[in-house]
Amino acid sequence: MIRPETPADAAAIDRLHLAAFDDPQLPPLVAAIRASPNYLPELALVAELGGEIAGQIMVSLLPLATDAGEVPILVLSPLGVAPGHQNAGIGAALSRAALEIADRRPEPIMVLQGHPTYYPRFGFVRARTLDILPPEHLGAIDKAWMARPAPTWTPAVRGRVVYPSYFAELD
Repeated sequence: MIRPETPADAAAIDRLHLAAFDDPQLPPLVAAIRASPNYLPELALVAELGGEIAGQIMVSLLPLATDAGEVPILVLSPLGVAPGHQNAGIGAALSRAALEIADRRPEPIMVLQGHPTYYPRFGFVRARTLDILPPEHLGAIDKAWMARPAPTWTPAVRGRVVYPSYFAELD
């Protein structure tokens, strides 16, 4: 079952990301996104199996710096699946559910840093091909820097993504 996360899920989500990534920075990142004005509760989803949290995805807001000023866009981060449930379609189901919700929103594009062979199935392409540049501090990141145009996207939407401090501090 895929549903929006609740405050009662926070500890289980933290355990899930620690187990999936072995990265102690992920729980503070998730907490920082939740505490920020960029948090979109309808796009913080969990996959529940047998009463336990088996996966979680978050999509939140970011600014895209364009020649005409900042444009709000979406970022997919993080997406995690508990090790015992990986390669069973949970991450794909969470991604599809989040993208369906995101496509009804006004933001023209979604970005992510992710595996370049996993995300194209959901419509993600190398972001530079759409003139969507990564935050400057990421340097020459290329294949893992991806973007997915939304139904509201036009080629005029281009620029450089600006990470909030909670993302920038992790890189």
